[in-house]
Amino acid sequence: MLEKVNLPTLQQWRWWTGTSNRKFGFEFSKVIHHDSPYLSRWILYVGWGTLRLHKFWRGDDDRAPHTHPWWFITIPFRTYVEHVFKNGVEVQQFREVKAFRPHFRPANYEHIVKWAVQHVVERDIGFDYWKPDRRPFYTLVISGNKSNNWGFYPEPGKFTPWRDFMANYESKQ
Repeated sequence: MLEKVNLPTLQQWRWWTGTSNRKFGFEFSKVIHHDSPYLSRWILYVGWGTLRLHKFWRGDDDRAPHTHPWWFITIPFRTYVEHVFKNGVEVQQFREVKAFRPHFRPANYEHIVKWAVQHVVERDIGFDYWKPDRRPFYTLVISGNKSNNWGFYPEPGKFTPWRDFMANYESKQ
């Protein structure tokens, strides 16, 4: 049974050894937000970075685009859609991230993961579209070591480190 909370919570276990830059081990965590699971993560630390399996129970909420503290390559097992930003300003509303293809992302890549989709082609009426698929979806992620700060852009041009963003978010609840 899931814990009833309004703020993101984390259920996790982990083991690793090594220095802060070179970890070896594994970790599992599950993020619960708005009374429902958001993301489950299985992480294998391999010294130079990580191998991760993410289960998105749903897409990100629309509070703000975020960055990651490392470069990464994502290989989704189902196609999904994301919104892409630069300095907190949206530059591409619906970028299709195709299944079973590697997609490189630098550490300063800003995005909001939306939802898994099915590409529908209506040949008889001459157009195609994405149909949202609200079932959970998985991605395999290869990441490098930390090289950047992780955070959010709650408004254009205003980068906020994740801990500050979450503290501000929690104070408004």
